[in-house]
Amino acid sequence: MNVLCIDTEPETIGTIEEAGHAVAHGDVGFRSGRPNLPYPPHEFDIVLCDLRRPACFDVTYWGPGKNDNYHCRIEKEITDVPIGFTGGRVRPKFEIIHPGQMPLPPVGTFGPAEVFAAIAIAGVPLILFLNKEWLQHVGYSSPNFSDIWWRFERTKATKLQTSSLMDQVLAAVQHPSEFSIPLEFAIVESAHRQGAAARGRFNTRPLVTNAVSQIFGEVAFIERGTLWAMPQFLDNARFCVAVLDRFEAFLSVQSHLLSSNATLEPIASTPTRAMRDVFISHASEDKAEIARPLAEALIKRGLSVWFDEYELTLGDRLRRKIEEGLKVSRYGVTILSENFFQKRWPQEELDALCALETETKKILPVWHRLSAADITRYAPLMADRIAVSTDKGVDAVADAIVRAVTRQ
Repeated sequence: MNVLCIDTEPETIGTIEEAGHAVAHGDVGFRSGRPNLPYPPHEFDIVLCDLRRPACFDVTYWGPGKNDNYHCRIEKEITDVPIGFTGGRVRPKFEIIHPGQMPLPPVGTFGPAEVFAAIAIAGVPLILFLNKEWLQHVGYSSPNFSDIWWRFERTKATKLQTSSLMDQVLAAVQHPSEFSIPLEFAIVESAHRQGAAARGRFNTRPLVTNAVSQIFGEVAFIERGTLWAMPQFLDNARFCVAVLDRFEAFLSVQSHLLSSNATLEPIASTPTRAMRDVFISHASEDKAEIARPLAEALIKRGLSVWFDEYELTLGDRLRRKIEEGLKVSRYGVTILSENFFQKRWPQEELDALCALETETKKILPVWHRLSAADITRYAPLMADRIAVSTDKGVDAVADAIVRAVTRQ
């Protein structure tokens, strides 16, 4: 097979070459920091992208003579260090390079637009691995490998469900579903960067999900071709070899999927109603002292959080947004305080959480400046629940919630 690897690690390229396949490789810039793709993507049988060591810059080293929107110093040693929160999202200290910070590619080379055209017009499949090594460095937007845009959220999944599409692929190439557990980033939204109308149909279907419908891999149908955003395997290179060794079987799956997709209506993007690990219910008077610091501490520990400051915008219907937040959240962190029991909305949220509880635990109570006697007086039905008190500090409360949420 003739294989084009873009922004792919040498170890993966070597494994594919050892299996007897012809490999060409180049960069759109997210591995080396310098775009240089001298090969036309449409002339290959398949395009692969297995990025593990992204080119990153230090967002704290910013300003005149340092990093800016047009230049950056590539860091050699990178770690996942969150430094702040934007709209409820953790932003990494070492962020993957932005296209504007890359030097201009050599004359006559190719880029993401040509990769997209190879998929859409020539029908060349692209397999892109959603490796946590680069996902943990995504800041405001995903890298532009092929003119497809994603938005991700941090989560953690160990119990996965493969769709019938994924099962077909795995069966066709005779490869087990050996994913790198846990998967830590879910797809929230995907779209063509120029809009679906710019080049016909753009639809996606999930490949791997969890029990609450978070998506960890998807296939995008782009006119005549497909882009497979694959969850990370234990050995991505071996999965690539399995696909290449049984390429005709893989193409038959793609052909069937494209045929069945022909009747779907074009869409500009595929937003999903993102599930959250926790909903934080609190009185507004407790927001600054405990609710906001707790939300930030939980996000820093990798949980996805429904918190009113992150979700509500001007003109929203309050009841509808809160009901939606309760429905898409696995647990409700309820900050019980004197203020809580004096307000209508927090108590309605608690009633809704109680109604949503069936045989599984839904409510995680946090006592704020209350004693056991106070809880018995205000909410007798909550008195027998194990709770954590803010007297122990925000970090201790956050750690207790993480243990409850992540316990299998």
